[in-house]
Amino acid sequence: MANSNIQAQIQRPANWLMVIFLMVLAIATGISEFFQAPTEQNTELTKFRTLFSNEDFSKVTEINLRNRLGEFRFAKIPDDPYSRWNMTEPKKFPANNDVFKKLFETLKDLKIRKIFSYDPINIANFSLDAPLYEITLIAADGTKKVLSFGLVNPIDNSTYISNSAETEAIYHIDAVQSDLASLDMADFVDSHIFTPKAAQVRNLKIFRGNPTSQPSFQLFRGKNGEWNSGNRELDEAKTLQWLDELLLLRTMLIVDKSTPELDESIEKLIEAPQFTIQIEDLNENILSWVVSQSINTLPDVRIEKRAYVLVKASNRPYPYLIHKDQLKLFQPRESDLRKTGINKIFY
Repeated sequence: MANSNIQAQIQRPANWLMVIFLMVLAIATGISEFFQAPTEQNTELTKFRTLFSNEDFSKVTEINLRNRLGEFRFAKIPDDPYSRWNMTEPKKFPANNDVFKKLFETLKDLKIRKIFSYDPINIANFSLDAPLYEITLIAADGTKKVLSFGLVNPIDNSTYISNSAETEAIYHIDAVQSDLASLDMADFVDSHIFTPKAAQVRNLKIFRGNPTSQPSFQLFRGKNGEWNSGNRELDEAKTLQWLDELLLLRTMLIVDKSTPELDESIEKLIEAPQFTIQIEDLNENILSWVVSQSINTLPDVRIEKRAYVLVKASNRPYPYLIHKDQLKLFQPRESDLRKTGINKIFY
């Protein structure tokens, strides 16, 4: 009997503690529900709805991105056959098209989970008053949409977004599968020397010096898409390997400075080039690249003597510098790209 009384005395505080815990939990849940104010609007209608369509992006001609590393502005190049973009601020550089492709794909794939009312409580709770980053989309007619991305919920991998064009709603969406919040200028700049990809090339010529009637090397697509040089059909794999290495070549420095002395030096370098490359793409656009001799010095640019050459593209405003070790890519040998004969395989 004594043991029973002792157990009852022990259980009473435990029961009271459990009751107090449940009351605190209920109050906390109520406060959370109150402040989040989840006024969802028509869940069934929005369950599989996306925020944007392809048409929304086809009209965009300017993009501004503001994240924790700064503000970046971009403009689409008018009537460009490759649909390229330029960075306009904080510096004027050719922009990395792959970043914009990924950006548009990311925004197009955003799925709406719920819709909340756009009110002060929700704006604060979802951190839209101090967003992680903002994307401004500007159309050709001047129409502007500011997309603010707020709080990321790690529990259910979701986030919240507001659209300045729709001021009555906050959208609860799947978390953005992109690192837009941490992109800096180096991520946005296109450091490639060449614009076309291998699949876009119809004809390629390499001249020693300025263009002449006879290039030192040429390749072109045949009627069936095969690669030819002169009267010989080239090996597909070998040709594409060399072509990819050439077209994916990157610069170590974009010369975006401009002084009278520097401009004069660049002009002299491209007047007497070491190589000239001409590429005709499948849409009959013809582009050219001039490769200088090794550079002794370049005013206002610190480089190692005779270690670099300058490349000037016909469709880029600024010249590039590449290391002279890359010059081997401008001197392919047709014999190295030919098909291997049956007799040589079994020799």
